Amino acid sequence: MAVCGSVNGIFVPETFLQSALIGAQSPDGRCRSFSTDANGDGLGLLLLKRLSDAERVGDRIYCVIRDVLSGPDGNEDKTTFVVLSAAGQGRLLANIYLRNNFDTRKLLFVEVHGTGTPVDQPIEANCLGRFFNRSNLDPLLLLGSIKSNLGHTEGAAGVASVIKVTMCMYHRGITANMQFTSLNPKIDAQKYNLYIVQNFVPFSSLPNNGKVVIGVNSFGMGGTTTHAIIEEYQPNKTSIENGHIDDGNHIKSKQYFIFIFSTKRRQSLNHQLMI
Repeated sequence: MAVCGSVNGIFVPETFLQSALIGAQSPDGRCRSFSTDANGDGLGLLLLKRLSDAERVGDRIYCVIRDVLSGPDGNEDKTTFVVLSAAGQGRLLANIYLRNNFDTRKLLFVEVHGTGTPVDQPIEANCLGRFFNRSNLDPLLLLGSIKSNLGHTEGAAGVASVIKVTMCMYHRGITANMQFTSLNPKIDAQKYNLYIVQNFVPFSSLPNNGKVVIGVNSFGMGGTTTHAIIEEYQPNKTSIENGHIDDGNHIKSKQYFIFIFSTKRRQSLNHQLMI
């Protein structure tokens, strides 16, 4: 068992100044993934466990991480140091799906890195479009980004994306991509059969190709590219026979939640707690 995650804290204004100088800072403080008007702090933790161990003790299993692959995107087709490389991303995608012998037409959704910058966003979306190569006869490739909901958590952005996908698996649907007004014209959505999720899309409304599988992109400013394949958990025969499954096809377990309250005065704290 392992606790895996990331924390990003911003304590000095120089952090914002540096990103603003390279055009990575939005003037209105919003992250608009895929949008034409694209122009914080964060923490996330995951509890990881071998699937067989979790099934044996009856843990609640939200999803299964099938594979993760990282690599440099190289210096091809890069106009500046921080611009994404479509060629590097394409190689990474080819490597991870090839080694898993996975039929890419069965991939339901990609949680993109989705910074919303005018240059990088079309590069990422079109790279996904070319790789998955969906025709009009294939299911739509759904795209979205958690950054449109809570902003760019920088060093914690990758784990935020994985947590979002985990919750999508648990609640059986894809959440909406917020702050989206109109599609960036440089994204060839029609050509590649891409769809930006703008409202909650339940799994039940989508083509049934068996187990739900979702891809997750996460990139580093220095050229690191990462892709994860996350799939829906389907209980095995042993878990069902042991009575670990509830009516919603979820593992039975006690649920514990952490609630954080922070104020300067006791009166404010009591008000938050409604005491």
